[in-house]
Amino acid sequence: MCTAMPEPVCLVGNVNGSLHVSDDVIEYLYKINQPVVVVSVVGLYRTGKSYLMNRLAGKPTGFALGSTIESKTKGIWMWCVPHPTMAQHTLVLLDTEGLGDVDKGDSKNDAWIFCLAVLLSSTLVYNSRGTIDNTALEKLQYPLTTKHCIQSLQKGYVAELAEHIRIRSPSPEGAEDEDEQDDCHFVQFFPNFIWTVRDFLLELVCEQKGQITEDEYLDFALQLKKGITKKINDYNLPRQCIRSYFPTRKCFVFPMPASQDNMGRLEHLDECDIWPDFLKVTQRFCSYVFKESKVKTLKGGHRVTGRMFGHLVRLYVDTISSGNVPCLDNAVVAMAKIENQAAVEEGFKVYQSGMEQQKLLFGINTKNTVFIIHFTMTSDPKPNSKHVYLLQVKSLFPVSIAKISEEHQRCSLLSTTQFMKRSFKDENSEYLEALTDKVDKHYSELFDQNMEMSERKCQELLSDLYKEISEPLQNGEYTKPGGYELYCTHRDNIITQYQRQPNKGVKAEDVLEIFLSERSVEANSILQADKRLSENEKKIQAMPEPVCLVENVNGSLRANNNAIEYLDGINQPVVVVSVVGLYRTGKSYLMNRLAGKQTGFALGSTIESKTKGIWIWCVPHPSKAGHTLVLLDTEGLGDVDKGDSKNDAWIFCLAVLLSSTLVYNSRGTIDNTALEKLHYVTELAEQIRVKSPSPAEGEDEDEQDDCQFVQFFPNFIWTVRDFVLELVIEKKGQVTEDEYLEFALQLKKGMSKKDSNYNLPRQCIRSYFPTRKCFVFPLPASQDNMSRLEHLDERDIYPDFLKATERFCEYAFKESKVKTLKGGHRVTGRMFGHLVRLYVDTICSGNVPCLENAVVSLAKIENQAAVQEGLKVYQQGMEQVKLPVGIGEFTAEHQKHSNMATTIFMRHSFKDEQGEYLGKLAEAVEKRYAELLVKNIEVSEKICQELLSDLYKDMSTCLQNGEYTKPGGYELYCTHRDNIITQYQIKPNKGVKAADVLEEFLRNRNVEANSILQTDKKLTENEKKIKEEKEKAALIEQQKKAAEEKQVAMEQAMRAQKESHEERMQQMKNKFEEGKRLHQEELDKAVESKLAEQKDFLEKGFKDRANLLDQEIEQLKNKNKGNFFKDYVMPIISTATDVLSTVLQYKLMRKAMF
Repeated sequence: MCTAMPEPVCLVGNVNGSLHVSDDVIEYLYKINQPVVVVSVVGLYRTGKSYLMNRLAGKPTGFALGSTIESKTKGIWMWCVPHPTMAQHTLVLLDTEGLGDVDKGDSKNDAWIFCLAVLLSSTLVYNSRGTIDNTALEKLQYPLTTKHCIQSLQKGYVAELAEHIRIRSPSPEGAEDEDEQDDCHFVQFFPNFIWTVRDFLLELVCEQKGQITEDEYLDFALQLKKGITKKINDYNLPRQCIRSYFPTRKCFVFPMPASQDNMGRLEHLDECDIWPDFLKVTQRFCSYVFKESKVKTLKGGHRVTGRMFGHLVRLYVDTISSGNVPCLDNAVVAMAKIENQAAVEEGFKVYQSGMEQQKLLFGINTKNTVFIIHFTMTSDPKPNSKHVYLLQVKSLFPVSIAKISEEHQRCSLLSTTQFMKRSFKDENSEYLEALTDKVDKHYSELFDQNMEMSERKCQELLSDLYKEISEPLQNGEYTKPGGYELYCTHRDNIITQYQRQPNKGVKAEDVLEIFLSERSVEANSILQADKRLSENEKKIQAMPEPVCLVENVNGSLRANNNAIEYLDGINQPVVVVSVVGLYRTGKSYLMNRLAGKQTGFALGSTIESKTKGIWIWCVPHPSKAGHTLVLLDTEGLGDVDKGDSKNDAWIFCLAVLLSSTLVYNSRGTIDNTALEKLHYVTELAEQIRVKSPSPAEGEDEDEQDDCQFVQFFPNFIWTVRDFVLELVIEKKGQVTEDEYLEFALQLKKGMSKKDSNYNLPRQCIRSYFPTRKCFVFPLPASQDNMSRLEHLDERDIYPDFLKATERFCEYAFKESKVKTLKGGHRVTGRMFGHLVRLYVDTICSGNVPCLENAVVSLAKIENQAAVQEGLKVYQQGMEQVKLPVGIGEFTAEHQKHSNMATTIFMRHSFKDEQGEYLGKLAEAVEKRYAELLVKNIEVSEKICQELLSDLYKDMSTCLQNGEYTKPGGYELYCTHRDNIITQYQIKPNKGVKAADVLEEFLRNRNVEANSILQTDKKLTENEKKIKEEKEKAALIEQQKKAAEEKQVAMEQAMRAQKESHEERMQQMKNKFEEGKRLHQEELDKAVESKLAEQKDFLEKGFKDRANLLDQEIEQLKNKNKGNFFKDYVMPIISTATDVLSTVLQYKLMRKAMF
């Protein structure tokens, strides 16, 4: 919004005939980003120009009005006010120095003032007094002598414009004729023209027409005379120029404004003192100007803002001051350079601000950051502002690649939009490219810093979490039997907490991988020292050689039981790399190299295919500690001996379903023939389902939304063997292997059947697989050695082939992720074995493999096993407790091992969405706990009874010998009995029944004590009664103590059960949050792939295909909503636990009562 100037200021000074701009005023204009409507007034001095400008500004005063013969306005003065009728526009009023000022005597200076008014205006007002007659038109002239006019000629200011303004910059060829100007183009660029006639005393009557309008009066005055004499030419010249140069002409005639006495103080008069007819004309004049004056434009129609207007003023004045002629073309070029440079900076500022503001939405907000955003958006850059900005942005990292990429695209588009708003005449896109380069460079800086911050944050996070292991490690807790299991539990807790931590950024997986690799020696040391584990359990041996995983006999597939049993013993996560391709293309050799071996998978040297079905080789992962690398070598597709393409299709389908990374191996080049042979990829939509169809979809169950494949399919690598061409594309020159693959996968524009068939395999590869990679391999050895490649020494293999092989292996090891199921669940070797059997059995039954069904079936198997493993951990832990123990210790042990059981269950279970299997584990644990409670009570009771029996032997002997029947025998009896109680109570480890058994013992001795008391002759009858009452009181006290201990035992047991339940719920919540995170990562990966594909489509001109992806991307973003855990799981588990609590309480109370 424009802030009105409080008063006019000098825009162009005129000192001693020299023009100069006011820097302060130009700076003011630079702050106006609104379009400007520029109205200037010119005319002889002392004709009342300034008064009209004040009225346009809506003020009685402002521009200086003179009342003497001296001119008040010098140079050009400016007044900027909000436009009264055009919102978001600024009205710029220019009051020019009076022409023909007697004090100046420099007509050349007047000409440049007039010229500037024309160049700068949207509307030019020429103000004169009296009438529009030949004298008035002659006053619009000044004497000028040029090389074309040796004699003194009367040329008007208007007539001289052709020599003072150029449209185009003259070409070198036209240098000699540079004064010749094609002035017929002026009408395109010159302002509207208004002639205001002041102090008009005549009537608007024409002899021939009668009453006429003001405009007719002007046209009458501008009529041309016929003839070619010099006098007629001089008469016609100013008239012809006005008619030809200005696009519109308008006239207003003003009567006298006031009485002669008031004329000298016109600006100070109240409106009641100004004659009404004058006010009416003034009002009509202002209304016309406001309505008809357009936004100032440059050659080419570019709208001028206040900022641009300031540059324009400086350009024209500097040109005039340098002795040159202003040129509209040059002005546009110079202005374009200034504006486009500024547009680049503004666009870049929008990109910076947008990227930083988005980081605030990620949840990190500081006062300093908000200040920096405000600073970058509202202030000019300072020398260190970029450094400060980068520091602030750096504090907001890390974020995911998908997020920073998405925001980069969004903010980049915003910056381009901002650039386009301000820029103009960037015909070669020079400045747009400069903006793009600047944005891309900054994005690269942010990306690198994001990587650094992600790595640092992840390292610090793991360092803090590792304290859970380092302290027990120092205390030797892992050296005890079962220490490895405890270590694994703690390590898995660290991994879970680490993965649950949000905003770790792009290096999260890499840093975790390095952390686990560094811990591998530590883990192995603890494993080997654990005496609880057998040697066989301590060692997961690599397969000495590949074995058949899926047999293919007579076109029928069957899972190999021996291979499945081997997989059952692998509890580590698996990274699965499979290779597919036509037979005899060298697939097996690549798998052997990934296994780090020269031989293994069978290599054939004849035309017969060696690999049948799918073979597996499990080896420790070379770079990921605690992971197993599973290599799958598949039967060659298109084997002439088989002749069954359907069988080939299922082999290909299984490879896709089972892999983390799928390698497609071919020979020669990636051409249309090679892609046609990969027709199996086009059949995947018919052979794989993501979701099990609902009954309502039964009729359309063959329809598969294959846009979801990208979430679950493996990474894709195309290896091209025996490649002998150069990686050169005609229009691009040298290209990379990946660019070669992308070039081969380009789609054709068109809707014909031929185009559709051509595009189909390419589109499937682009849409189904989240990443694509290409490696080209030259010939490995001489022709003579090709048949015995696996037996060659490395020195006999061509170095370039070895280099390509090494790059391929490094990429496969680094980029191949752990195999996951739908929902992001990580697959272990045991789960992988079940998965193989599920998929093969489904195919053999004639059904289509469904990812959702596979997860459900596998979840059932794994969750049942997880219940048993959790229960086993609980039982083994509780077996270490030596009974009897106190209820506090017993409940503490129960709680500890119950939590461990839940942790083990959570580690192996997945998709237990209704808590069914966690409930089963809780029921089994609580049942076993109740049994152990009963057993603890029984053992305690037996030990206490035996202890008291042993302690009572001496008293029994004294009783038999009659020692207590003597006088004073009762005192002796009480002493012996109290000694027994004391020795009993100081005896440790009596368990929960100590008080009950003692109370029963004393109750049984009560008759005996009373008999001795009654026979003791030393005591009087009164003393006997007192002693008897004391006996009863002591017994009651003991009974009360026993009851209190029972109550404490009950409360401790129930509290332990409640705490176990809460721990179980917390772990389950964590499990579901982890599942949600994995699912979100799965979706992010798919969205990132779709966004990249969409960008590629847009760049290649496939706008329709890119638009189709919008819906798929939106569907992916809208998934994973709701809180299933809170709404469904918690009520189910809580109900189950309430039932268990009631059963347990009943058992405990029943045992306590009897």
